[in-house]
Amino acid sequence: MTTTPDTPSKLSVGDVLGRVKKWWKLGAIALVVLMALTIFGRGGERSAGAASFPVRKGPLRITVLENGEVQALESQTIASQVRGQTKIIGIVEEGYRVTPEDVENGLILVELDSADLEDRIVRKEIEYQSALARLTEAQEQYQIQLKQNESDVKAAELQVKFKRMDLEKYLGADLALDLLDELGIMEVTAAEIEAADLAVLEELEEVAEQNPAPDDSDNDAETEDILDMQVELILTAEAQELRNNLDFRALAQDRRLAGEAVQRRQRFETDILLAEEDLSTAKDTYEWTIKLAEEEFVTETQRRQDEMAVTRSEISLASSKLAQELFLKYEFPKEAERLLSDYEEALRGLSRTVKRARSQLAQSSAQLRSAEARYSLELQQRNELKDQLEKCIIVAERPGLVVYGDSGGGRGMGGREPIMEGSSVHERQQIITIPDMTKMSVKVSIHESSIQKVSRGQRATIKVEAFPERELIGEVSRVGILPEMQSRWLNPDLKVYETIVVVDGTHDWLRPGMTAQVEIIIDELDDVLYIPIQAVSTVRGERVTYLARLGRDPERRVIQTGQFNDTFIQVTDGLNEGDEVLLVRPDTGPDDDRRREDIQAPPAETVQAAVAG
Repeated sequence: MTTTPDTPSKLSVGDVLGRVKKWWKLGAIALVVLMALTIFGRGGERSAGAASFPVRKGPLRITVLENGEVQALESQTIASQVRGQTKIIGIVEEGYRVTPEDVENGLILVELDSADLEDRIVRKEIEYQSALARLTEAQEQYQIQLKQNESDVKAAELQVKFKRMDLEKYLGADLALDLLDELGIMEVTAAEIEAADLAVLEELEEVAEQNPAPDDSDNDAETEDILDMQVELILTAEAQELRNNLDFRALAQDRRLAGEAVQRRQRFETDILLAEEDLSTAKDTYEWTIKLAEEEFVTETQRRQDEMAVTRSEISLASSKLAQELFLKYEFPKEAERLLSDYEEALRGLSRTVKRARSQLAQSSAQLRSAEARYSLELQQRNELKDQLEKCIIVAERPGLVVYGDSGGGRGMGGREPIMEGSSVHERQQIITIPDMTKMSVKVSIHESSIQKVSRGQRATIKVEAFPERELIGEVSRVGILPEMQSRWLNPDLKVYETIVVVDGTHDWLRPGMTAQVEIIIDELDDVLYIPIQAVSTVRGERVTYLARLGRDPERRVIQTGQFNDTFIQVTDGLNEGDEVLLVRPDTGPDDDRRREDIQAPPAETVQAAVAG
């Protein structure tokens, strides 16, 4: 019976690289240990078969060795800028190298579905045209209202002027001016009324801010009442009382009276004077007629005619006096008061016209602002839709290698479809990354125990796993300030800092995502003593090593150490060149168990550096 092995689950490129990197690290550590045992094992016979190493003197390179991932120093990330969700209807093949000619010719990298946007643009264009028509109408209406207000105010001002002229024409300019001054009736212009109203409105606004009313409608009504009262204030508060107590009949005899009223009064006086003269003449004639009638020089008919002439003259005189009395008692006061009232009403009409013009202009202005706001909104939405339509076509802007989605792999995770034709993408979802292949770098994670050694400008050697025979040179360009969040989340006790090493030169065979080993050169020590790091332990706060002695127990030697790398550590005092040190701390008998709690492994930072590597 044969068994079929389980079909392996589909792994992303990132998962495969992660597993390869993990096994590579484990293999590298095992290889280092095996080489150390092989190289240093020749001194084992000198101390009961324990591996030893002779203290060496010479140059020692202090480095930090880490594995990392090749990436482009600069990349262009192309994400969907179309709102909502849309489909990819065309996309350039992954791995395609965009050339400068493609950029110049506007090569289409991605084409998104724009059918829905085109329908929305058609509908929005209709709404935009309607908003434009309403805006044009509101602008014309506003200009018409401005002209209409100018005409209305000008007509009201002329009405005030004409009514005053009528009053002066009837009473005379001197009497009319003195009368208006006595009554406190001030002639005002539209500008003065507008200024007075604005002052009242500002005062009301200050009062409203200090004592806000619960209902805004009450404030509006109060404002209108006060503005109406402002018309009366223009005529002065005492004007009405003085008007009520004014005796217009007395004005008929005022010496300042002139104009039509004087003409009428003089006409009545003349009529009375003529009537009196006619009566006097008629009486004289009648007296002579009576005398002549007694002598029978005139007939009875002539006497009666002369008598009737006297009666007619008496009636004419009485009629003239009555006409004068009616004029002085009724017609003159009535006409004078009417003309004064017409002037006052013209002033009120001017004030009402100013307020009505302001109100109508405010309404027209509000309609214009509303139309402008609506037009601006429709224009903005129309332009946004057109901009969205343009963003459905994504063209090449720089040369480089086309990589779908995130260059770190993991496409299709998180419920998203892999990038391909027909896939749905959301706004701001990354579609393509175009790394700049002319300038590459390696991202490595430096353990916190070594991060203080690394700084910008340090040189480094780089070996790519895919091309182990080729060695690259680079330089540290950036060192992280804070630990990587992802590593802290996975392991809170592990803190590593992202470091970027820029690769010198341009290499066509170098690809983003390749695994590389980076050795950052910290220092170059000349002519120093050094031993393997595993030969050093810490006992009661002191650095010690054990010297191999033929046929005797190892000697514990307190030493002073300096800098170290992944393999060797500098010895500044306590050892001489050629001394044999044990690579493994030996057991020292019963006394060793008593002191075991005081004995530690090699330097803590050395172990951490080795683990981080």
